[in-house]
Amino acid sequence: MPSGVSKITRHFQVTIPSYIRKTVGLHEGDLIDFEALNSGEIMLKPVHMVKKSQAYYWTNKWQKGIKESEEALKRGEFEVFNNIDDAARSFARDKKNSNS
Repeated sequence: MPSGVSKITRHFQVTIPSYIRKTVGLHEGDLIDFEALNSGEIMLKPVHMVKKSQAYYWTNKWQKGIKESEEALKRGEFEVFNNIDDAARSFARDKKNSNS
């Protein structure tokens, strides 16, 4: 992984070298998280903001469900419905069977 050196300015600003910005895809206006490590090093990580209303999508539980669904689709484990009534009957049947 590339590394580089930058000087801290009077206002404690640093410039991230262009080859590092390009390597990790940083752009003007991006947010960076700074973490002080026990070793005395500073770790910088890009921050990706998520709207509060969409935060559920990035939870481990939701991502696990998405992955399981994608794998089931690949295995052909799905049903095709011709109309909403057929779908509703199937869901009701599944719910009844899971409660038994």
